[in-house]
Amino acid sequence: VFKEGTMKDDPAKGWYEGELLLFDDLVLPLAAKLSSCNVFKEGTMKEYTDFACGNRAQWEQHGTT
Repeated sequence: VFKEGTMKDDPAKGWYEGELLLFDDLVLPLAAKLSSCNVFKEGTMKEYTDFACGNRAQWEQHGTT
C-alpha cells in the first residue's frame, strides 16, 4: 500500500518500536495473566513466558537488521 502511494507514511519507520511495544504491552502481560489463571498444565505457561521473553530479546537485538 505504501509503495503504491495509497499510504502516506512508511510503516517501516516505526515497525521496530511498535513490535517492542507489542511485547511489552500485550504479549508479556497476557502470558503473566494466563500463568496466574492456572488453566494450563503446570510448567507450560513458564515455558510460554520464557519463549515470549526470548522472542522479545531477539527482536530487540536483531529487529533493525
